[in-house]
Amino acid sequence: MDVLLRPDDIVYAPDSALKARIVGKTFLGASTLYRLQLPTGAQLESIFPSHADHQVGAEVGIRVAAEHLVVFQASGSTAAQIPAVESGVRRHSVAH
Repeated sequence: MDVLLRPDDIVYAPDSALKARIVGKTFLGASTLYRLQLPTGAQLESIFPSHADHQVGAEVGIRVAAEHLVVFQASGSTAAQIPAVESGVRRHSVAH
């Protein structure tokens, strides 16, 4: 299965054990788009409120807002929605 994570699904959580290093940022007004690097080397984007002004190179705690996840079967190219099986999780099957 593949999981779709949108930038607003990655939430700033200072007390979280899950850490990421800021490797880039773009000011968007009321929010800032951060490019984050996980300890595995994988990168993702997150949107934090602009008042939480973190600098490139800083380590921040993050968490995933699980209520927004979209899950796909790992193969194929076209998604067809299947009714949710778990509360708050949208599942999609993928057909070739």
